[in-house]
Amino acid sequence: MRHQIIVALTLAVILGLLKVASAQQAHQSIGLKAYLRPTVRLSQESFVLNFQLIKPTCAEMSFPLDISWNLDQTNAEVLVIAVFSISDSALRGPQGEGIAASAVEARVMDSPWKSFPETRAHVVNSGILLKTIRVEEFGRQAHQHIQLQFRICRQPTGEYHGRVELRAVIR
Repeated sequence: MRHQIIVALTLAVILGLLKVASAQQAHQSIGLKAYLRPTVRLSQESFVLNFQLIKPTCAEMSFPLDISWNLDQTNAEVLVIAVFSISDSALRGPQGEGIAASAVEARVMDSPWKSFPETRAHVVNSGILLKTIRVEEFGRQAHQHIQLQFRICRQPTGEYHGRVELRAVIR
């Protein structure tokens, strides 16, 4: 009889442990949902511009740019903007003088040239919209390779240098 009680108690303890173990296993499987913030990545965030004007015509520079994005359903566009942080001296001229951003033009691939805006009072920087990428045309997760071009015209012969920054805006 005593042996039967020990066996019954052992069996009860084992069954209890099995129930606890199966309950723990059921609680160990957790469903996870991850939400990634909408992101846009540019392969370069700025470019150094070095123009060499041999005669008073135009000098051009070209740069490759890769754009990758991962967007949610609330986003419709990615805007790529070029900015000079100081519009009245975006470039340095042959004698170290400041050349306004409005002397620089930019374009993407074979689109028309766009001039940076004229310097205005109370506005320090100068920027232009280079490209609008519509998400419905390329998908919520995609990658695009573009070619950026910058030029200066109507300046005296010499070397001109500066830095242009790129920004991506999600709308």
